[in-house]
Amino acid sequence: MVKTTGKGKNTILRSIYWFLDHPPKTNPTPNKNCRLIIDATWFGRNYCLLIYWDTDIQKVQLWRVASWERFEEISEDLGTLRTRGVILVSATSDGGKGVKLALEEEYPNIPHQRCLVHLQRLSLALITKNPRSHAGWEARQMALFVSRIRTRDEKDKWISYFENWCRRWEKFLKERTFSEDKKKWWYTHKSLRRLRGLIVNATPKLFYFLDDGKIRKDTNGLEGRFSSFKQHYRQHRGLSKKRREAYIAWYITVVINKELPTRNGY
Repeated sequence: MVKTTGKGKNTILRSIYWFLDHPPKTNPTPNKNCRLIIDATWFGRNYCLLIYWDTDIQKVQLWRVASWERFEEISEDLGTLRTRGVILVSATSDGGKGVKLALEEEYPNIPHQRCLVHLQRLSLALITKNPRSHAGWEARQMALFVSRIRTRDEKDKWISYFENWCRRWEKFLKERTFSEDKKKWWYTHKSLRRLRGLIVNATPKLFYFLDDGKIRKDTNGLEGRFSSFKQHYRQHRGLSKKRREAYIAWYITVVINKELPTRNGY
């Protein structure tokens, strides 16, 4: 960088640290018909970046560095967006409890689309790659197909398949096993039972995108934008927490939102 700019190392470092000590603030663009994606990018177990991505104008309207996806913080963020003229007409998320409760409080009447890809990942995590039972094999095919649904006809066929699966394997899912060591009974096929409950709870929010083509059916587009971000972020782990958060703010502003940095603009 010294050779490229013709400036000394100390001069360059002073400029870098100036920007890190003067991070940009969120600058929402008013949008009365915002279709929002809410997602979290995680850095370890207790550190995440909450992103509010406006799919209509292709911009991160708001971000927050947090320790968890908390209802109170997400509700506050949605309120902040509203006061800045960003009014939601739909939202897409992974279905986390914090986001769900915040949307129910702030926007109880808008479609809240559950991310199909996230549901698929959770479902496949409950099933082995090579299920031993035929019920497990059928459940895996069902999970693999959900993210590929494109039409109402495919939706109806998938729901019908799931309902038939529940009826066909009802007795199988009720089977219990007795533990001689613990002297207690438990359901033999716990993972498949959890899968059934997961899909039952998610289904009412899975297909809003079929009624409005502008609603995103998953958060993959946003995840793709931040895939390279994590690689860059790891290179700056030696920074203090405050400067790491400043780096995040600058990355979102310049790289994601494509807003030029200036010493006077922020």
